[in-house]
Amino acid sequence: MSERIYGVTPPISTALPTEEEKRLNNELHQELRAQGTFESPAETEKRKEVLRQLEKITNVFVQRAAAEKEPKNTILIRDAVGRVFTYGSYRLGVYGPGSDMDTLVVAPKYVSVDQYFRIFPQVLVEMAPPAAITDLTPVPEAFVPIIKFEFSGISIDLIFCSIQTLKQLPDDKNWSLADNNLLRGLSENEVRSLNGTRVTDDILNLVPEPATFKLALRAIKLWAQRKAIYANIMGYPGGVAWAMLVARVCQLYPKATSAVVVNRFFHIMLKWPWPLPVLLKDIEYGCPVTRVAVWNPKVSFLLVPADADVSPQSRSMPVTEITGCPSSHRPTRPCAPLTMWAGHRWP
Repeated sequence: MSERIYGVTPPISTALPTEEEKRLNNELHQELRAQGTFESPAETEKRKEVLRQLEKITNVFVQRAAAEKEPKNTILIRDAVGRVFTYGSYRLGVYGPGSDMDTLVVAPKYVSVDQYFRIFPQVLVEMAPPAAITDLTPVPEAFVPIIKFEFSGISIDLIFCSIQTLKQLPDDKNWSLADNNLLRGLSENEVRSLNGTRVTDDILNLVPEPATFKLALRAIKLWAQRKAIYANIMGYPGGVAWAMLVARVCQLYPKATSAVVVNRFFHIMLKWPWPLPVLLKDIEYGCPVTRVAVWNPKVSFLLVPADADVSPQSRSMPVTEITGCPSSHRPTRPCAPLTMWAGHRWP
């Protein structure tokens, strides 16, 4: 039985790690811990508890919305449930101390954006522990419906989408947003709301070894942040774009350690034939369930990273030309040697 090929081309190497590469990978892990990129188990458990509370709050919110829409429909109200999904660094498993949590509330078709901004904040304050909610800021004028707040000291960005094909959401805890049919009837903004979770899940499904990918991404994120080239708003790649770049290298070296992936990352991205886009899978044209336009590299080239554009096409996005960043931000050598981790100074 042949092994699965990840990505749009065969791998460059399928060599197994050497003992030296394993040793260097352990050093990479230790150095990232020393740099404070991991949070404590207690903080991680606190995040999980906040998510559990958000799930309860979301169910009450959807029930109240159902009662407002159809007050005499007791079955609809009784069975009304919502779902909370995560995306971004938390869902990718590369969050650190102080990281915010990108979250998404999904509701049935009868729940409106107006109800989200009007009812959800009330339920949130009512059900959360006393003084747990601070800096509560609904942003109805944003491109996607978003409410920002801090929950027990954790910064939350909570966006919203109602699924137009579902009168009730499935009660299955394993239910996901992967089905393209869930996009039917959604506007471009609503599709973008679902994109964060869909794209994050796709990235994890398109890498050979998620654990290897996550550790390598932590290293590249730290490097990019210290070099001040980690921000969509400044024209540099954001979190999703960096994740896709690292994921592509993982596809090309499916059996490599995280340390090797980081090493090869600089080789490959320095020599990448820009403006050729970095693809994790083939672009899917003619999606029958949504009318949102598909990015076409033959028609337009984006220098700024596409920010999780539209599903399912968002699994293949153009990214900023890294070698086009200021010379002070470029690697001084084609790659960073694997020994960089031991005692390395992160400028």
